[in-house]
Amino acid sequence: MRVAESGAEPTAADIRRWIEELDADQFAVRRVATDKLILAGKSVVRAVAEAACGSNLEVTARGTYVLRELALSDDEATQDCAMLALQQLADSQVKAAARLASEAMRAMGAARQQRAVEHLQGLGAKIDVMENVFGFQQFTMISVEIDAAFAGVPDDLRRLTWMKDIHQVVYVGDRITDEWLEPLRHLENLARLTIRHANITDEALQTIRNLDRLTDIALLYTPVTDVCLEQLRGLKSARLIRLYGTQVTEQGVRSFLASAQDVQVDFKRGGFLGVQCQQRVWPCEVVLVTPDSAAERAGIRVRDVIVSHEGQRIFDFEELRALIAQYKPGDTVGLQIARGGSAVTGGLIRDRGQALGVEGETVPYGCRITKVHPDGAGAKNGLHVGDVVVQMDQKRIDTFQQLQQIYTLTADQELTQIALLREAEILSVRVTFGEWKE
Repeated sequence: MRVAESGAEPTAADIRRWIEELDADQFAVRRVATDKLILAGKSVVRAVAEAACGSNLEVTARGTYVLRELALSDDEATQDCAMLALQQLADSQVKAAARLASEAMRAMGAARQQRAVEHLQGLGAKIDVMENVFGFQQFTMISVEIDAAFAGVPDDLRRLTWMKDIHQVVYVGDRITDEWLEPLRHLENLARLTIRHANITDEALQTIRNLDRLTDIALLYTPVTDVCLEQLRGLKSARLIRLYGTQVTEQGVRSFLASAQDVQVDFKRGGFLGVQCQQRVWPCEVVLVTPDSAAERAGIRVRDVIVSHEGQRIFDFEELRALIAQYKPGDTVGLQIARGGSAVTGGLIRDRGQALGVEGETVPYGCRITKVHPDGAGAKNGLHVGDVVVQMDQKRIDTFQQLQQIYTLTADQELTQIALLREAEILSVRVTFGEWKE
């Protein structure tokens, strides 16, 4: 039934009478009263919602039906008013009203969702609608991003609650405050939430505490504190919480993890270098440099090897990532990189107690050979002056003394694996960290 939006407004007495007739003995009277309330439009919403919270199940059922029809009105003001009333009923402590209102909201489904998508896109929201197939079932996943291009206000985001298929919400920008997050509490299918450069408080996260499908939360460059973890403690569905550039402390994270179950916290100060590395023979070989990143601006290239950080040796990519996590955007550090040259792996055999026959010095990325005696095992097995030994017998080499000790413990004729860096140029660079991007 279409809602009439013109004609004389019903009086308060008319509305009371129609509501009373929702429980009339005759079906025809109940039906006519229902239709009149629908045709009356927005003016009846408040009274109908109040009546639906009563103890009369017939009035509750017909009242929620009236609100459902008004929520599908062609008039936007009527839609909003009726939908808000249904939402309040669904959140109420009156079980029958809450159940029927929730059922009514689900039944409106696709039509309201499409209207919400169109409305928010018209205001500048970035919305992706993805159709997926799993087995014999097709399902929809919607991602919504609200950033500086969004021309709406917090009240417009109530339409997020019309979109039952929302899988991800992203908020970006300093005008995002607590009230912008209020609709989240009703997004029961939300799985991922990202908040970046927002001005929210810890209390804003109360809105997501009861979302039992929310697994991934990212709070990036947002001034939340350890208190936010208390808000998230009750979120049993959480599997990954990313905290980059916040005011959360390491102690706060440790305290949270001490009592949390099945959840990982990725805690970083927020600095971003912009490389991907693989560990082959030596530390971190760069296989990708992110465009316009701190690494690119510092001149780091693909195939460079990051060997030390502020004079501290880097043995693998995970170690590098852990060090970077201590820095904020804008912090500057020194890195040493090896460029050019080649990786050499092979075997070193000790022959009848023969001495290794090399001299070396400790460098931040291993042990550099400074002299090779012609009658030693090193010369026989092909070691060169300038070689940097990084691994021997599958053990990390940090000092010349380690190299000597491992060789001394090797039995005669035993083959020991050795890995080294040959003819590489060692460069020092200064890197100013940027921010992580999604």
